Amino acid sequence: MPLLSRTLLIAAAFCLVTAPAWAGKVPYQPEELESESKLIVSGKVESFEKKVTANQDGSKTATITLKIAVDKVHKGDAKAGDVIEATAWRVVKMPRPGIILWDSGNDFIPAVGVKAKFFLEGNTNNVWPIMWPNGVLGLDNKVAVLSLPVEPTIAAPADAPAGNAAAQDEGWFT
Repeated sequence: MPLLSRTLLIAAAFCLVTAPAWAGKVPYQPEELESESKLIVSGKVESFEKKVTANQDGSKTATITLKIAVDKVHKGDAKAGDVIEATAWRVVKMPRPGIILWDSGNDFIPAVGVKAKFFLEGNTNNVWPIMWPNGVLGLDNKVAVLSLPVEPTIAAPADAPAGNAAAQDEGWFT
C-alpha cells in the first residue's frame, strides 16, 4: 500500500475514533423554516406542561406542551386571538457513557410570558410540533428561557466535596 494511502487511512480512522459523542440536526435556514412550516404564528406563551420520559439508553426526554395566545398569523390556518398548543422536546438526562446522542431537541423553549415566533409542523390532535432544533425565535428584548436542567449521567459519590469534578453534572448542556 503506498505511503500516502496508508497515511490517509490512518487519518480517517483517527477522525472516526476521536469524533464527538453526540451529533445534532443541522438548524434550518430562515427560508427553510418559512417554506417547510405548516403554520407560523407570533404569540405569547400562556402556560406549559412538562412530561419526562425515561429512555432505554439511560437518557430522559422532556416533552413540553406550550399554550400560545396567537397575536399574528404569518402562514397557515389560524387567526389572531386563537390559543394553540405546540410541543417541543429536550433531552434532560444524557445517555449512559458510550452511547451516542444524535440530538438534544429544541434549542430554545420560551418561558411563560415570552413573546415569540413559532414555526410549526403538521397538526396532530390539535397539537402542533415545533420544528426542531430552531423553530422558535424570541421577539422580546429580554427573552426568558424555560428552565430544563440536565440530570447527571453518572451520579456523584455521596462523599464528593462540592466543586469536585466528580460532583459536577456530566451532561454536556446547561
